[in-house]
Amino acid sequence: SWSLAADWPQWRGANRDDRSPDRSILANWPKEGPKQLWLSREGGLGYSGFSVVKGRLYTMGAMDDGEYVLCLDAESGKTIWKSKIDSRVYENNWGNGPRSTPTIDGDFAYALSANGILACLSTKDGKVQWTADFIKDFGGELQSWGYTESVLIDGDRLYCTPGGSQG
Repeated sequence: SWSLAADWPQWRGANRDDRSPDRSILANWPKEGPKQLWLSREGGLGYSGFSVVKGRLYTMGAMDDGEYVLCLDAESGKTIWKSKIDSRVYENNWGNGPRSTPTIDGDFAYALSANGILACLSTKDGKVQWTADFIKDFGGELQSWGYTESVLIDGDRLYCTPGGSQG
């Protein structure tokens, strides 16, 4: 049950070390593998990972009209909310869409589009609280692979690397 699992609130887990405190994983798996609980086809394109907090999965994906942050119910796979943070879809020869995993901190989710739009959203309903544009606001430079980082929250500070002479 997801309610018994430890939260995974950001890229690479709670401590960004790819280690889970959960010890309930099977040592030996059945030949047919684990039972599939659900499948979602609503994530769109991209390379976003998943954050898991309090039975909710958070990820990002590109749709036809932009890049979105999605929140899914971990038990059922049903979409709880989906919020657009960038009206552009990042495209390149290595694959389209976002490359960031949302970071969850309390009541807020922080996500970065591949074009450099950083957004803070309410985990309750996905309402965008604020945005910042790495290029326009900080003089950042869009690399040929897009913005690929997952921001770090430490106390009341958010760490990110917009690049450019001001970043």
